[in-house]
Amino acid sequence: MKKRTALFLAGSLLIGCHHAKPIPKPAGIVSDDPNKVWMAASPVQCLGNPWEKDWLKAHHNKGSLYPMHDETKVMKDFFTKNGFMIYDLRLRPYMHDKQLCRACNCSRGDLLLILVPKDDASLLTHYGFQSTVPLGVSTPGKK
Repeated sequence: MKKRTALFLAGSLLIGCHHAKPIPKPAGIVSDDPNKVWMAASPVQCLGNPWEKDWLKAHHNKGSLYPMHDETKVMKDFFTKNGFMIYDLRLRPYMHDKQLCRACNCSRGDLLLILVPKDDASLLTHYGFQSTVPLGVSTPGKK
């Protein structure tokens, strides 16, 4: 009897997997263009990221004025000014299952994703980026 049940379950599983619909790609997230690549980085705290340091330098180190609500614009401006073509830039908000550390060299908990020309990927590793395939990313300012 146990053998029959096991065979029935295995057969059902195979049939179910065979007829399952493929998971669709999230709209606007996955690039089918082989000349573009998504890169990911984990920003650090205390205004210690390159785009934040650059902004602070241009604004007399007035950290209290840093535009956190419009940080994606600061990021785009920084990377564009440094010669990178940014096709898309997104932040994945803090993941609640991730532990936080309060030191300035620790991750803020969110994830920065940028879509760039494939040729720029190796240059972005100097800023702490890695190649990735993002899933479940929310567009800044939208829910």
